[in-house]
Amino acid sequence: MIFLFGAKTAQKQLPPERKVCPNCLSVTEHAVTEHDTRLTLYFIPLISLKREIIYTCSQCGDSHIVSYDEYQAAHAETEAIGQKEGGKESAASGKQPKSARDKARAILEGRVVNGEIKTSLPFSAKFSSDRILKWMWIAFAAILLAAAILLILLFSVLSH
Repeated sequence: MIFLFGAKTAQKQLPPERKVCPNCLSVTEHAVTEHDTRLTLYFIPLISLKREIIYTCSQCGDSHIVSYDEYQAAHAETEAIGQKEGGKESAASGKQPKSARDKARAILEGRVVNGEIKTSLPFSAKFSSDRILKWMWIAFAAILLAAAILLILLFSVLSH
């Protein structure tokens, strides 16, 4: 039996966002592209292995990669802030950046809330596609090892 496994990367343009570029430190529109790498079986996409967002500065052309979880958390956070009542302020742990480049990176990553840098993530467990892929390979190797041991046992029993 032949299994045809592979990987396919799909690109999707998302709406542009106005951000600070950490390279040229200018506030410009950034082109936003979603890259989704999926595991395929017989050319049918099954699961997403790696999903990331790429911001491209329109002025200098520099690209910055952000994980999809961070992108999604930042957009959920901005929606929650927009839905809050006008007089209330959110409680963010404030930490001042060391340089303009650090501040631009924090703004680009969406960690700035009410002028303060937010240091903690909104969720506690963080699953990366690299970690999942590593455990899939370990499980695959364990299955192959068990199959090899069973074949050796079967041949030794049949040979006696």
